[in-house]
Amino acid sequence: QSCGVSTLPYGCTSLVGYSRLSGARCDVSTYAFKPGCDSFSGFSANTNDSCSLSQDKSPVISSLTGSRTLTPKKSGTWSLAFYDPNGEGLMPEVDWGDGGFTGSSIPPVQPFLQQYITFSHAYLDSGTHEPLFTIRNDEGYLAQRSLEVLVE
Repeated sequence: QSCGVSTLPYGCTSLVGYSRLSGARCDVSTYAFKPGCDSFSGFSANTNDSCSLSQDKSPVISSLTGSRTLTPKKSGTWSLAFYDPNGEGLMPEVDWGDGGFTGSSIPPVQPFLQQYITFSHAYLDSGTHEPLFTIRNDEGYLAQRSLEVLVE
């Protein structure tokens, strides 16, 4: 059930990688979101604009690579390749899933120019963590990817 919005799985928002209704993981790796959008109403809570995906405005994450297994307190590294079709300034950020957050800012560049950034992080506790990597452009459009990291 999608409530007429094809950009997000039902119950997902652009801020959370899990459905608020079912608790199921939202596959955010293939979606780009407008600010304030969710799959409940089809309109942005921020601007009341339609949440229909505008492909020429959203940044693109080309790849995400990095540590998949770590030991507690040992730092891992993750690299993102990304671009913005309009050459807007970009804000890469990571929600590490353990209360930690990292953000950055990149000035505007040539449209479609592939850019790269590397993040480092150490998890203190054992378990499975799922950091959420986000690239947001100056207009507020974003793309997200995540992966599982086993800390043992």
